[in-house]
Parts: sequence; structure tokens; C-alpha cells
Amino acid sequence: MTYSGGPLTAGDEGLKAYAPDAISTSRDTDPVALFGVHNSARIVAQQGVLTIFGSERVPMETLVRTGAFPARALSRIVINPSRILAMRTSLLDVGITESTIFPDLEGLARETRRHFGFEF
Repeated sequence: MTYSGGPLTAGDEGLKAYAPDAISTSRDTDPVALFGVHNSARIVAQQGVLTIFGSERVPMETLVRTGAFPARALSRIVINPSRILAMRTSLLDVGITESTIFPDLEGLARETRRHFGFEF
């Protein structure tokens, strides 16, 4: 039986079957979500939730489509390319920048490049 609760945390019992050294025959088949350990500024800033796949490598879209997972378990957001610039401007207007999403040197470099017009 696979786990059917909400996101787990690193020390939860439900993750033991997903550990790298777990016996493959005891590994659960479905993916499971877990809250990232807050050991990096990126995971904290992005409120990181990760997924670990089980012994089956079935795409999550397929699991939702076939009813193995509830429809609310996965969402797809499609952004029309014509709206990207306006959305980016709106995010910048409220203070969401590259360095707030990626609070490290890479994020600062991205923000600096954008600010001074050196985007690629």
C-alpha cells in the first residue's frame, strides 16, 4: 500500500521505503511529496516541496488522469507567452526579484544583469 497523506518531512516514517538504501522490493510504487529540509536559503525562500518517485516511474500526469491520484494532487499552470513581460513587471513592482527567489550569488547576479540591461 502506498502512502496517502499530505507532504511529509525528512524524518517521517513514511519516507523510509524511499531511502536510497531501502530494499527495492519494499519500496512504495507511487511518488510522495515532502517538505524540503530548510538547510538552504533557496528552499526557505521558495517554501520548497519536493517529490520522490517510488519504484514505478509513471508520470504524475498519468497517475492523476487514471484516477490513481486525486485531481487536486497536481495542477498545471500555462502562461501565455504574450503575458510574461506584464507578469514579470507586476512581480518586480511588489518586490519579487531574482534575489528573493534565489537568495544566493546566482540570484544576485541575475538581478544585477537584469537591472543593468545585460540579460541574455
